[in-house]
Amino acid sequence: MTIDHIPPQFKEVNARCEEWGKWAKVSCRPFGIQPMFRHYRAPGRWDVETVVPTSINPLQALEVERAIATLPEQQRAVLRWYYVWPALHINAVCREVGTDSAGLTAMRDSALGRVSSLLA
Repeated sequence: MTIDHIPPQFKEVNARCEEWGKWAKVSCRPFGIQPMFRHYRAPGRWDVETVVPTSINPLQALEVERAIATLPEQQRAVLRWYYVWPALHINAVCREVGTDSAGLTAMRDSALGRVSSLLA
């Protein structure tokens, strides 16, 4: 089983956690970019986007945040990595938590189960 596979019983809580991850994400500031390239966009980025962004319900996101705040620290770290900072490398998260990728998947699933029971 891979880390990207979400068990079917966590489908609803996964959708709520994905919204929470978008809500909790802090946007990047362009300070690390050279001024000459600040407004550069690849040619494909100038096309009109056909995807209409969906609005995030901040009250539901806050409920998920409160539920995640009650979890133990390692489970909180795993969920924050998976939903808020997915660009972090999995090995770095495994070192931080002190487990391997199979343990990380099990920890994520148990954390989703606890969040699901707290939100019910």
